[in-house]
Amino acid sequence: MCFNYFHAIIILFLFSSCTTMRSRQLERVQEDNAVTRVSATINSLCFQDKNPQFLADINSSNFRVPSFQLEAIWENSFAQLKGSVVGPLGEEYSSFEVKGNKIDYTFHSESVSDNDALNQMTSVFAKIGSKNLRKFLCGSYAFEKLNEVDGIFTEVKTVDGNSFNSEINLAPISNKRQFITISTLVIDNNEVEVQSNLSLERKGLGYSLVMNSQFYYGPFSKESDVRVRWAGYALADNVYPTELTFKIGTDIYTINVTEYQ
Repeated sequence: MCFNYFHAIIILFLFSSCTTMRSRQLERVQEDNAVTRVSATINSLCFQDKNPQFLADINSSNFRVPSFQLEAIWENSFAQLKGSVVGPLGEEYSSFEVKGNKIDYTFHSESVSDNDALNQMTSVFAKIGSKNLRKFLCGSYAFEKLNEVDGIFTEVKTVDGNSFNSEINLAPISNKRQFITISTLVIDNNEVEVQSNLSLERKGLGYSLVMNSQFYYGPFSKESDVRVRWAGYALADNVYPTELTFKIGTDIYTINVTEYQ
């Protein structure tokens, strides 16, 4: 079953900086915290369905057309991702297949105006890998715990010699709460540390999440390489990704999810 989730499209031009966490004083979040429960829901549901699929609109300043539509499905226990890119008039521009960290793709349209941009985007997909792409779409990439340093934290700040927890301090003032997550992914046989600034806000029966992420100690660790923004909505028994944005150097690709399984 696919879920429709319509939202206002926000084109992201600036990513909040994820400065290295080593220079911050962090305090690990307790297990009964709302953000811990939300992360557990995201992790438990990410790989639950068999052969899940999604439908999304892709926008980029590199495209000659306003947007493309991306249709994709995972197969073989998430080891394989098959997708197609469709133009604004329904014409199929390209199809691709990601197996592990390898990609095969075919351009179907005679127009080559956007081939370089699509090639760059799908090449990043291949480097990330089929199974990890699922983690990026569902949001669990920010909560992977492979090493002891991984987890969800709040920053402890000091004012006039007194320490206080920034998340606790802001809670009575605002419904939006700020966290820091550190996770480790294995990408192309390399351990990659992902550091994210996470914003959590109570909305209705669930929580709205926005995560701005940067990579360290791996193939995407250079400042000019790849940054990621993920936005979504989580209920106690479901997760609705709404936006996944990749910043590749100076190029930005925003994937606005319209149907998700």
